[in-house]
Amino acid sequence: MENDDKLKNVDNEIQQDADQDEFEMVGRRKFLRGLGKWSMAVIGAVAIGAAAVGMAGKEGDIFRRVVGWSLLCLLVMCVLVYLQSTVLSWMVV
Repeated sequence: MENDDKLKNVDNEIQQDADQDEFEMVGRRKFLRGLGKWSMAVIGAVAIGAAAVGMAGKEGDIFRRVVGWSLLCLLVMCVLVYLQSTVLSWMVV
């Protein structure tokens, strides 16, 4: 009788772990789908912008020219956030 209870407890624990894994997997899938939709929107925006300025088919060239500026902007924002968290803390309310 005691062994049966132990087996039931082990089965319940295994089922709970499986349910938790399933829950996490569903969350990951939703995140990745959302990320895919977002990236398609960005690619679409670049394609529309390229067509608007007469550079259809040259989206890769546009991306290569813009990616450096995007990374520079990211770096500037990171430095600003760091400075605001340390030296410029008076700026944060």
